[in-house]
Amino acid sequence: MASTKRTRPALEEEEDEEGEGRGEEEEQDGEEDLLVESRAANPQRDSRKKARLSQPSQRSKTKHITYRSSSPSETEDAYIPGANEKDVPASTQHEIERDGNFSHLEHEELDDARATQKLLARSELIGENHAAENGIIESVTMINFMCHEKLHVTLGPLINFIIGENGSGKSAILTAITLCLGGKASTTNRGGSLKSFIKGDEEHASLVIRLKNKGEDAYQPDTYGDVIIVERHFSRSGTSGFKLKNEGGRMVSTKKADVEEVIEYFQMQVDNPMNVMSQDNARQFIHSTNPCVKYKNFVKGVQLEQLDNDYQLLGDTANAMEAKLDITSNNVKVLKTAMIAAAEKARVVKQHDGLRLAADQYGRQMAWAQVEEEEQRLLDREKLVAEAQAEIERKERDAEVKGQEYQQIHEHFKCAEEALNELTETLGPLKEEELVTKANFDAATQELQNSHLEHRQIREYLNAAKGKAKAVQKDIDTELQRIENSNGGVHAQRLTELAVAQQKVTEAKASLVESEGQSPQLEEQHQAATEEYKRSIAQVETRRKEVHACEAQLQALSRGTDRVMAGFDPKMPRLLTMIREDTGFREKPVGPVGLHIRLLKPVWSTILERSIGSLLNGFIVTSKADQQRLSGLLRRLDLNFCPVVIGNHHPLDTTGHEPDEQYDTVLRVLEIDSDLVRRQLIISQGIEQTILVEKRKDAVRILYDNGRPRNVKQCFCLNDGRRGWGIRLSYMAGSNEGSSGPIQPTGRSPRMKTDSDSQVAFHTETLAQLRLDQNQLETRRHNLLQAVQRCSQAIIRQKRTDGELQMQFQRAEDQVDRIQEELDRDNVEDGRLDALREYLMEVSEELRVHEGSYGEAVLAKEKQNVMSSGLKKVHDAVKERIADHEARIKKAEHKVRRIQQARQIALQEKNIALDTIQDARKVKEAAEQKREKQAARVADFIEQATKVCQRVSVEAGMTAASLDARLTKIRDTLKTYNRRLGGTDDEILENEEKTKIAYRTAEKQLEGLMALFTVLRKTYRNRLMRWRKFQRYISARSRIQFTYLLSERGFRGRLILDHKHRLLDLKVEPDETTRSSRGRQTKTLSGGEKSFSNVCMLLALWEAMGAPLRCLDEFDVYMDSVNRDISTNMIIGAARRSVGRQYILITPLAIGGNAQYDRDVKLIRLTDPRQKTLADQ
Repeated sequence: MASTKRTRPALEEEEDEEGEGRGEEEEQDGEEDLLVESRAANPQRDSRKKARLSQPSQRSKTKHITYRSSSPSETEDAYIPGANEKDVPASTQHEIERDGNFSHLEHEELDDARATQKLLARSELIGENHAAENGIIESVTMINFMCHEKLHVTLGPLINFIIGENGSGKSAILTAITLCLGGKASTTNRGGSLKSFIKGDEEHASLVIRLKNKGEDAYQPDTYGDVIIVERHFSRSGTSGFKLKNEGGRMVSTKKADVEEVIEYFQMQVDNPMNVMSQDNARQFIHSTNPCVKYKNFVKGVQLEQLDNDYQLLGDTANAMEAKLDITSNNVKVLKTAMIAAAEKARVVKQHDGLRLAADQYGRQMAWAQVEEEEQRLLDREKLVAEAQAEIERKERDAEVKGQEYQQIHEHFKCAEEALNELTETLGPLKEEELVTKANFDAATQELQNSHLEHRQIREYLNAAKGKAKAVQKDIDTELQRIENSNGGVHAQRLTELAVAQQKVTEAKASLVESEGQSPQLEEQHQAATEEYKRSIAQVETRRKEVHACEAQLQALSRGTDRVMAGFDPKMPRLLTMIREDTGFREKPVGPVGLHIRLLKPVWSTILERSIGSLLNGFIVTSKADQQRLSGLLRRLDLNFCPVVIGNHHPLDTTGHEPDEQYDTVLRVLEIDSDLVRRQLIISQGIEQTILVEKRKDAVRILYDNGRPRNVKQCFCLNDGRRGWGIRLSYMAGSNEGSSGPIQPTGRSPRMKTDSDSQVAFHTETLAQLRLDQNQLETRRHNLLQAVQRCSQAIIRQKRTDGELQMQFQRAEDQVDRIQEELDRDNVEDGRLDALREYLMEVSEELRVHEGSYGEAVLAKEKQNVMSSGLKKVHDAVKERIADHEARIKKAEHKVRRIQQARQIALQEKNIALDTIQDARKVKEAAEQKREKQAARVADFIEQATKVCQRVSVEAGMTAASLDARLTKIRDTLKTYNRRLGGTDDEILENEEKTKIAYRTAEKQLEGLMALFTVLRKTYRNRLMRWRKFQRYISARSRIQFTYLLSERGFRGRLILDHKHRLLDLKVEPDETTRSSRGRQTKTLSGGEKSFSNVCMLLALWEAMGAPLRCLDEFDVYMDSVNRDISTNMIIGAARRSVGRQYILITPLAIGGNAQYDRDVKLIRLTDPRQKTLADQ
């Protein structure tokens, strides 16, 4: 909190020499500490003090008079003639002491001379006028306030004239300043409440003021900056509130007390009617001739009245303390008498010390006898705890046996489940094999049907041959007849038909040879398609497993809060709880290792999970004993896949042993929070020398093309063809020859921590890619199956085509033979009859050939039938194997269910055994709690007995009861004496001590009150003396300043301050040539001269007040143009002499042309609010 500013900046000269002023009075040597003590001793009086400071006291309210008149004449009538002819008697003792018979005001001429010297030297002391660095208003903003809908006025730092016609809202600016800076609505004389200031029918209004806050003495500059923004908002519903904001507009406070603290710090005094003079107050003050009213405004404006009220409260406090001192003195005497009586009773009590010593001895022995009895009970509790521990160990051995039995059954279950999975996986290929054998069987069946068709054709050919033989024989018979009748007309035509038929034979033979040459190729294609189809089945099954594994990982990542432990065994949280609760470790194990690693690049998750392997499940300890202890916990939970590694805390520096910074290494993409984990991974995995390169070709180039890179042992890269797979590139042992190997995904949830969203996104992309690959492989498998079927159908079609071409070739040859026979038959000279006979022999031979073909067709049909039967048997055998396999699967499923039931029973027995252990532990815990309670009871008894005395031996055979009986007898005897004295020994001795303490305390309090009263009275007189000095010098300064201001126009006069009669009057002589005149009162002056004189008095009082803000509304309303120009120039001149003060002056009239303008004067002209314009000149 910044220090409080001085209250009287205008009295700097007097305070430097004389120590006057309210600010210095509030910082005297330790006197405020005494006032605080006084207020603490009387909180009721302190609360009254606070109430008086926050609002005018009842006394000040009776004296406060508000003058609102429509004309100066009414004010003049309020003056009572002859009031200064009588002394005004002091009404209270405080006023008598304060005024001191007014002896301090008897040297006015000396005071005026000193004030004159200081006034003449003031310009040399404080220099030229300049803007203050803080405590001035930069701008005022009004929203829905009075006649303004929204008005923003930017004020100059020194002199501001606000000009505008009546009704333009000039006075609203001063009203807004008063209300926004914490003033009351009644102070403005413009309304009784805030809601009366809201414009028209609007519901809310807002005021905003920006205060300059620069320089060394700025108010809390670290909080507010260079500007303090004060806002006040109020509504018609009666709500009102303040806001304090810093330079950037950030809210700092909403408390009115903080606003008041800021205003108090800058001493802006917006509630002081002399400091911010509203229109009515200005009219009343400037045109008033009543000396009483002027005097009251004077003492209120320079805060003499405020100081007087504060010092009166100090005097009242001292008077109240004086009355309290008399009461306290009587109380001390009463306490002294009580102390003497208590001491006499204590003397009588001490005469029975022998009995009390015996009672004390028995009491000490009884206390420790009770301790011994409780210690025996504690030993019994210890035995019960030991028995409970033995029972726990027995039940733990039983639970370990049950656990081993469960483990054996669990191993059998895992084997049975693996066998079932293997059977289930091999059922798919059998199904595919069934499809292939069925396709082969269907092809063989089609071949058999073709053989039947061929058999029918050959039989037709045989019948045709038989018919042909009969026809030839008939032709021979006909030829014999034709020989007799020769016919040569169709010979040429038959030659042509023969040539065409021979051409068809040639073409049919070529087609048959070409078709028969395609059969081996079709067989090879069928075999290749079948093998490729079988390979595609295995690929689809592999990719299906990868999809299922990726889906499981994605589900584990998406489960929410449990995803951190998703990659670990479900019993891992229980293990961590057991480790945390186990206090037997020398140093808590670190693990599982995966929990202490955060992967910064999730794309390497599957590769690093596989590469680091089971170490991610493991723990790191620092001693063999901790390793054995942790291994025991792992065996209890059946966690056999968690390695336990012994490490140490020796630092491991990899500086100079890592690859170039351009490469990512495993160490660089991992964020490891444990030095033990980092050290172990470097030692066992070489993570600091394993680089990571996404593309394989880049990895090969880095490792093998330009020689072996520095500090690189191996490289991991991504598999471009299979997402989630990786490739390990390294060097052969003892050489720089490269070697590579695949890195298969683990198929489980990740154990290393990473950004969950990135991990989910990566696995989502991987799953989409795997599903796409699976769909492509499924499509390829289906296409290959169709290709196998197409090949089988093509072979069947080829065989059918071969048969059809063979028959076409046979028909073509038959046609050639027929035509040739006809030609031979027509050629009588060539021996047609012999030819027919030879043809008959050929036909007979053909008949034999067809008969042979028929036999071969019968044999082929039988062979094909046998082949079809064989393929059917193969197909049936495959179906039988599938049925047998399914039966084995059902049997395996039954076995799994049976073993699972046995495992469930074993697990229940194991859990029951563990529950019995828990029950036994609860029994032990209950026994331990009873033991601890008993131990605490023993400790409490020992503590209580120790308070009586140190441990003493108890007489043999004595118990607490027997000792208590003896003690009771002695105490009864002592009680008889105590009844005579009116109390027990302890009560009497205690009463003696209490009365001594009470008397000494009261005596010290009396001394302290006396000292405090002395200081308060001294402080009170000192403050009154300073008040009188302040009254003396502020009066002299006001008189000289008034005379100086009158002289600027050539007037002579003086300011008469009569503090004894509480009057302030003016004596003014407008004509400076009238030297002998003693001056005239203001009511004898003209209107302009009176206004000018009162303006001079106001400026003089302002200089005495020293406030940083000075506001005056309509100061020239009753002046003529000459007096207005003179008064304006005088105000400007006085303002320039008041260095660093801000003036806000309001006039409805234009400023005359003779005004002394400069850059320090700002004119603000307001127009009709309905025009919503604001012009600055």
